[in-house]
Amino acid sequence: MDLIKRVPSKEDRRLKEIILTKKADSLRQEVFHDIDMLESRIISGIPDEQLQLWREVTERMIRNLNEDC
Repeated sequence: MDLIKRVPSKEDRRLKEIILTKKADSLRQEVFHDIDMLESRIISGIPDEQLQLWREVTERMIRNLNEDC
């Protein structure tokens, strides 16, 4: 799909840098846009206070899981 390309490193001629092509960058922007739209749709109509409570509860659940490791 030609999403990445290898180019010589400017700092070390032995190395190659892997960079995104314009096509990959365009796809990345589309994906981030789609994620933003989905997030807006998901939280639509939910008051900020409830979203904040959800975040706090979720963070606590994650901490609980990490304590057992």
